[in-house]
Amino acid sequence: MVPWWQIVLIAIFGILAVIFFFAAILGAFYFRDSPSKGYQAAAIFLPLAAISAGIALSLCLQDICAFFGLTAAALLAALLNWLMSRFTRL
Repeated sequence: MVPWWQIVLIAIFGILAVIFFFAAILGAFYFRDSPSKGYQAAAIFLPLAAISAGIALSLCLQDICAFFGLTAAALLAALLNWLMSRFTRL
């Protein structure tokens, strides 16, 4: 049986993950006239969405491996975004 506070935390972090994901998509489309700003919005919000989803999934599965896996994916995405912004001109 899952305690009520865990269900609340799963809902909160799941909703945050969805909000961050849609913020990245909307930011990329909103700033389509300025690609660097849209790129920055996606670079900020996509790793945040992955970390929030990792927390929600690890609470749901009651396993910490999901958090570490999605956090590693978020850090890899942030590193690739940084490398792309460092060595390209937008």
